Amino acid sequence: RHTIYRRWEGKDELILAAIACTDSADLGPDGLPDTGTLRSDFLALLDPNWMGGSERRLRILSSVSAMITRTPRAVDAVTKAIVEPSTAAYRFLIQRAVDRGEYAPPHNLDALARVIPSMAAYRAFFMQQVVDEEFMLSIIDGVVLAALREPTAANH
Repeated sequence: RHTIYRRWEGKDELILAAIACTDSADLGPDGLPDTGTLRSDFLALLDPNWMGGSERRLRILSSVSAMITRTPRAVDAVTKAIVEPSTAAYRFLIQRAVDRGEYAPPHNLDALARVIPSMAAYRAFFMQQVVDEEFMLSIIDGVVLAALREPTAANH
């Protein structure tokens, strides 16, 4: 314990350091799935290790959520380490599907790319419920892909 607290002032600083070290390289364009369809790409991107009802996982997310309210820097750290890489990955997958002609360009690609990571974070951090496959499929099929199937203003 003494060794840890020599480097970090407290638990919040240690958690921030761990979040900052999150490796998002697998969310770069070269690490993303390319199955031929956007839905399959989304499904391939789901991490089965994070899905399901782990009580420990919920405690960790609850701790991070509490830390965000106490530590202003936490929001930036979580955003840079988790939210931005996930949003960029979804943006890339959606744009690739548009480029191959699977869907028309969405009205607001950036907003649509934020839907999945935002809803997953909301469910985990604020509702303190598990982010399971059923939930993810409801967001993928019922929100993101449904929005992409809607005609854009340019098509009217």
